[in-house]
Amino acid sequence: MKKKRIFAWICIIFLVALYIADLVFALMNSDYAADLLKISLYATVVIPVLMYAVLTISRVLGYSEKDSEDPSDRSKKN
Repeated sequence: MKKKRIFAWICIIFLVALYIADLVFALMNSDYAADLLKISLYATVVIPVLMYAVLTISRVLGYSEKDSEDPSDRSKKN
């Protein structure tokens, strides 16, 4: 559960940074501003979709922190 929470916080911070970048690029008066805005808007749409896909795949495959335990610990429990 802790890994999912960390991943979620990283996603939130990254998305906030993308939204700020969108705003900055929209307000910039430069030759490259339009291209940077297009790239940033694209990333704002595509990256959350990819993040959702990763979370969904991990849920479907049944990955949990129990699976990542040390194999030697499992033998001690039995």
